[in-house]
Amino acid sequence: MTTLAQSIRASAYQLLGDWQLPWAVHMHRRGQLAQARRVYRRILARTPRHFSVLQLMGLLELKRMRYGRALQWLERAREIKPEDLILLGHLGCAYLGQRRFVEAEHWIQKARALRPDDMSICINLGQVYLHAGRLDEALACFQEAQGLAPHRPEPLAAEGWALRDMRRIDEATQIFRDLIARFPGQGQWPTDLLPLLVMSGKHPEVFALLRERGMAAHFDGLIPPPDRRLRAFGKPRWQPGVPLGGLTLLVHTEAGFGDALQGLRMALVMADRGAQVVLEVWPALQRLLHALDTRITVVARGSSLPPYDLHVDLEHLPFLLEMAPDQMPPPPPLVLPAPGVAAWAARLGQRDGRLRVGFACTGNPRHGRDMDRSMRLAHFLNAMPQGVDLVCLQRVIRPQDTGAFALRPEVRVFGEQLADFADTAALIENLDLVISVDTGVAHLAASLGKPTWIMVSYIPDPRWMLDRDDSPWYPSVRLYRQGPDTRWGPVLKRVAADVSARAQVPRALLEGHSTEAMAVTMSATEAQSCQ
Repeated sequence: MTTLAQSIRASAYQLLGDWQLPWAVHMHRRGQLAQARRVYRRILARTPRHFSVLQLMGLLELKRMRYGRALQWLERAREIKPEDLILLGHLGCAYLGQRRFVEAEHWIQKARALRPDDMSICINLGQVYLHAGRLDEALACFQEAQGLAPHRPEPLAAEGWALRDMRRIDEATQIFRDLIARFPGQGQWPTDLLPLLVMSGKHPEVFALLRERGMAAHFDGLIPPPDRRLRAFGKPRWQPGVPLGGLTLLVHTEAGFGDALQGLRMALVMADRGAQVVLEVWPALQRLLHALDTRITVVARGSSLPPYDLHVDLEHLPFLLEMAPDQMPPPPPLVLPAPGVAAWAARLGQRDGRLRVGFACTGNPRHGRDMDRSMRLAHFLNAMPQGVDLVCLQRVIRPQDTGAFALRPEVRVFGEQLADFADTAALIENLDLVISVDTGVAHLAASLGKPTWIMVSYIPDPRWMLDRDDSPWYPSVRLYRQGPDTRWGPVLKRVAADVSARAQVPRALLEGHSTEAMAVTMSATEAQSCQ
């Protein structure tokens, strides 16, 4: 039997927990998740079945994109209140994060049955369909949500997202323009609009929008940082018009490897403007770039920085300087030490006359659109013609792809021998051609001037724009785009045909990537496509 003292103590703990909870929720909303978690755990230690705190722990893990842990907390909360409307929606979001679309739809449909006229639930269901590729159903949900709340901006924005994924880019663009005009100062509509404008090549409108709305607030829509957390610096951010003569400028990368490689040319632009540049890059890039330019000091992110006067994000510079892609300088030459290139030539062995092709089928699994831009290794290897010397440029092979090499046991795989991008660059120098999905390997090969074929998803990264098969960023790039079916099979069929045609080009013409070799390759490709 519970004593009076025990009852009083339990009541006191409950009061203490309830008093601390608003403060913890405040920390949670501010993104101070560690502080919030400590309080939540203290409350649960005394009240293990505290429904609100169990759900808050689930939300905290959702924010960290740890969906499995989120489900554990939310399922504990569901044992207490199995029909709680908000909880059902959170369960749907957790399953959606795991791309378990059937379960996500199940829980959100349960919430919808409880409240069929709720706009937010309707939008959440549309989000499930959107991520599952059921675009017509997603669009119908978002339009239904507009009927439920015709004066709210959220359903219209959701319709814009669906139209974007249907590649109805002009319609999506107009929706976000309208949202900016109708709801000034609300939402992240410029962040949604900017990539669409870049994709469509409407750079003057991009620059005007950034000038009008403020640069830093909307850059994440163009180039999101990989961990979604931009850093704070103790020195002012450089702004256009501020002279750089005699100043040290920290140019730091906040995005992925490919973005950093693409942006290298902008570090030289700032050096040309008089700055002594400290270029901070990811450690895997430092050895490759250490001799980029005498006016540039390259340091690895995470190491101590030399003194500097101003700082700027590398990937933001084209927008700050209002330079469209066709106004950009070419990629800077990357100097590769001859011994490193020779060492990789020795690993590959003597040439046997075959076309030597490097490939990468996957990128960073944490990328927001990884499922769209990566492909299964087996699909690629199965499509490639025989008689080609295939070299894998991926340092990491995903578990689901490890068995694919049984299809082509002759493929060279170096894995962790590729210690960093300097090793990968030296290996690429010994190849004739690189074929890659949209990832850092593609940018590296293109920066080296190597013929590079990039396989691009139907909704491309904005930098590749729409419909063209070349890129103003890199003269040596050729783009192979998915069609509306978003399947890689037709893309691989075209790539394989062109590899076969290129493999017929005499070796002497391929060496040096001469214009004559390119012409012969193109004519052979065109002849094959007409058969």
